[in-house]
Amino acid sequence: MPEKFNNPFHFWQELKRRKVIRVITVYAAAAFVIIELTNNITEPLSLPEWVPTLVIVLLAIGFLISIVMSWIFDITPEGVIKTKSVKKDQKTEKPVASNGWKIATGVSIVVIIGLVIFNVVGDKTKTKNIAGLEKSIAVLPFENWNSDEEYAHMGDAIANEINTQLAKIKEFHIFSYTSSSQYKGSDKPSITQIGKELGANFIIEGTIERQKEEVSIHVQVIQAKNDDHIWAHEFKDKWNNIFIIRSEIALRIAEELKAALSTEEIEKLEIKPTENVEAYDLYMKGRYYWNSRTKEGVMKSIEYFKQAIELDNEYALAYSGLADAYHILGDWYYMDPDSALKKARLFAFQSILIDNEIAEPYATLGNIFWQMSFEYELAELMYKHSLQINPYYSSANQCYALFLTSLGRFKEAFNYLDIAFNLDPESAIINYASGFIYYLAEEYDKALFKFNQTFRIAQNFYYEYYPFACYLQKGLYTEAISEYEKTLSGIPIGEGFHQDAIQILGNKGADELMRYIIKLEIQKENPDRLLLPALYAFIGENEQALDILESNVNDKITDFLFINVEPAYKNLHSESRFIELLGKLGMENK
Repeated sequence: MPEKFNNPFHFWQELKRRKVIRVITVYAAAAFVIIELTNNITEPLSLPEWVPTLVIVLLAIGFLISIVMSWIFDITPEGVIKTKSVKKDQKTEKPVASNGWKIATGVSIVVIIGLVIFNVVGDKTKTKNIAGLEKSIAVLPFENWNSDEEYAHMGDAIANEINTQLAKIKEFHIFSYTSSSQYKGSDKPSITQIGKELGANFIIEGTIERQKEEVSIHVQVIQAKNDDHIWAHEFKDKWNNIFIIRSEIALRIAEELKAALSTEEIEKLEIKPTENVEAYDLYMKGRYYWNSRTKEGVMKSIEYFKQAIELDNEYALAYSGLADAYHILGDWYYMDPDSALKKARLFAFQSILIDNEIAEPYATLGNIFWQMSFEYELAELMYKHSLQINPYYSSANQCYALFLTSLGRFKEAFNYLDIAFNLDPESAIINYASGFIYYLAEEYDKALFKFNQTFRIAQNFYYEYYPFACYLQKGLYTEAISEYEKTLSGIPIGEGFHQDAIQILGNKGADELMRYIIKLEIQKENPDRLLLPALYAFIGENEQALDILESNVNDKITDFLFINVEPAYKNLHSESRFIELLGKLGMENK
């Protein structure tokens, strides 16, 4: 090695003379800008994730080449020439730097410092903003890139699964998939609007494509307020590794949103619900159809849950799905309530025997103990245990609120109702339940508002008796007439009904109007089971009202679990038959 290179000062001077330092400075600045630009455009342009890595590798190779070339060659007005060596006895003259190189070097340094400061400060600010926000998250339906009918359920199914996984993280506030699932298709509102409507700070959306044994899931996390894309990643793997994929998705989202996970939470995320991936796919199909809440959808879900159990008879979630399905069939009178609820109870117990850390079957058992056998203490124990496992299970909060309402514990009921609503603000069922509880609490204006919200969300939702009852209790009989005509008549009652009803109300009063409606109801093949006893009680014909109530309670019609707090039955509370009726239901007279 030449003697001058043994001296660091001489070596530094030689690097400067050969303009290597300038090349390094300018190249570093340019490379930094290119890397930042690549990182910023990769996500918006949906470029492959290996592009930033490739750019860094190419720039590193180019960096080495540029150093070697700048050492050997020099750029002069005459062209590119080989750099002359300094002879031993020759004094080293200070190189004369051109203004261009000075400006380029200065600008490069400023650019580097500016970008570093911008990125460091920007990243810290962004991290601080994310960490400071409540981690309220809504998972939207994923866009399904499959045309095969066999995988038609995948968009909703995988989004629901991610939603369920994220709900296991205590630091997250996850909105029920019932609310977020409505934001589907190209005509959905903007991310900012969705966040505002749901009250979510973060939105998760994505795409899924499955090709038999292969699956590709693209996930992105967006800050709703300013539609800022925080993170995006594509997970590609074999379908057999779907449980690894779904836990990794949850862990990566937690990392990006600065959530600190406990060991217990990580273990929960990594639990496999079944060793049979085909059974898992059948279960997801079952939940997809169960979410429709229609008779046809629920019956189809039962088929898929049973097929999943055939492949894995230790699949706790599939048994829980069957319990939920049969509970709906009985509670909504799609089949004989007694028979359906017995099956629901059996499958709920089977689910718990396999895995006692699932919230759903405990909530279902709470409903069954309450509605079927009037075992209130046991029912409350089941609800509380369900919510202990998963406090953010919106259905359990809603059902527990209804249970507490039936016992007249309105203050507690409203607490759980608020939780259910905050978790699932766009659920027609929860909005309807809210209206129902407000009606029983005699807050009729709030009840009517909630019923109108229900109709906004689901225009074909069956209102039944309660909006009519609100107007009746408020003494707004003209509005009650319109409500009966719109939702309760059930059959064409003729163009003259409205005029006749208004005329009877004006000439003979509200009692005669009620008798007129009773007459119309009796003529029906299936009179409204709630309306008739309420109308009889309204006009003081208590015996007729009690006859109907006794008949329905014997048939275990669950609506009458609320007779103790039903405003229409206030004047029945002193009747001995009513007190006996409450005794059959295991209730005390309020």
